[in-house]
Amino acid sequence: MAVRTTAAVALVAALLLPGAGTAQELPGRMSTVLLMGALTPKKAVFATGVILTAGKSLTIVTAAHITPYVPLTIFTMRGEILQAHSVRTVPNHDMALIESSPVALSYPVPPTAAVAPATGGRLYVWGFDAEPAPIELDASMLFPAIDMPEQNGSPRIGIACSKCGHGDSGAGVFAQDGSLIGIVTSGWYDHNGAQVFVEAEPIGVLDTLRTVACGSTGDR
Repeated sequence: MAVRTTAAVALVAALLLPGAGTAQELPGRMSTVLLMGALTPKKAVFATGVILTAGKSLTIVTAAHITPYVPLTIFTMRGEILQAHSVRTVPNHDMALIESSPVALSYPVPPTAAVAPATGGRLYVWGFDAEPAPIELDASMLFPAIDMPEQNGSPRIGIACSKCGHGDSGAGVFAQDGSLIGIVTSGWYDHNGAQVFVEAEPIGVLDTLRTVACGSTGDR
């Protein structure tokens, strides 16, 4: 999650116009959205999300810790600016589903994969750490959920992503075949402040979000 003044909003909208940016079309880029929440009346917080379903509106998965900063504005890679109409979370997971206001354009939806790639596997992570247009945050698998200690009874995925930082909360973690395997939630650092690994919620948590009506649910 990154904090910027609201003067950056016009720049965000301009850079996310259709055709903006020069990044190669790799897995997940066009399904990535920028989320802006209100920290104070003059300061905004920024995070990332991934489109899961697209129809009359969008369903977006992101990190739950961005959702308290309402109202939430959604900037898509096709230049639309949307509002979050509802948010759903579940206890002990840093993952949320956001329903957007109606859309006028169509959007690609990535497949999801419950099984993480093998250790060392190449990953694609798109975030907004350095600029409003999404950048590729070169990453690889350190250890899948099955090998990582559970936190609050929930498995996590560990990835090596030295470029991941503030503003990348909720960024999608994509396998080489384009499937979404998780979202970035936090970083772990040693006593010298060097990044040890980045933690991601496995996409299997979506099953809980979709079927269990608990946590915070409602209009925003």
